[in-house]
Amino acid sequence: MFRSVATVTPKSPLPKTGPPPLPSTRLVEIPEDALQDLLNGSGQTVQGFLRAQRAKIRTGRGFEKRANAAKWSRLWLAASTLFCLISLISGRDIEDAISVLLLGSMTCVEFKVHGWFSKGDSRGAVYGYWNQTLFAGLFLVYGAYHFFTASAPQTMTDMLDASYTPIFLKLSKLFYGTVGIVGATAQYFLALYYKRSLRKN
Repeated sequence: MFRSVATVTPKSPLPKTGPPPLPSTRLVEIPEDALQDLLNGSGQTVQGFLRAQRAKIRTGRGFEKRANAAKWSRLWLAASTLFCLISLISGRDIEDAISVLLLGSMTCVEFKVHGWFSKGDSRGAVYGYWNQTLFAGLFLVYGAYHFFTASAPQTMTDMLDASYTPIFLKLSKLFYGTVGIVGATAQYFLALYYKRSLRKN
């Protein structure tokens, strides 16, 4: 019985003035007994070796997909940080200052997470999970805080009839409640998606 095993061989040599040749991967058929002879020193069986290689391939593909997710997530975090920074500069509010500090830190972590996933490093899954879980928690805190402290701006109450104030408060509570729940749910699903890459195949 023959087994197909991926081997790395150099491509045709390039001129001396060019960059070094890149490796290319091709399948080579190896008799099962010959492969077993090669593995005898390590104590591995052929089936165990092939299962381990398949698991590595699946794990590598999983990290590649999550690196792509982290690429967009870091941009979302960076945009959120920039928005809060602009709001802080214009209003100098303590809430914006806290948001800039936390979101800025999480943006830096997410850039590291993307780098780890791109290199096939499992730290991307661990740090990515906790980073996105924290982001989900911030959405809940933000939504809950504004839900319970919602009030009609003085300029609006001056312009509109007082009978519209309860309607505005309900809409405001609905908006912040939705932002908190939907945002937290989406970010926590991303956290779980990162964590699932650690699952053994």
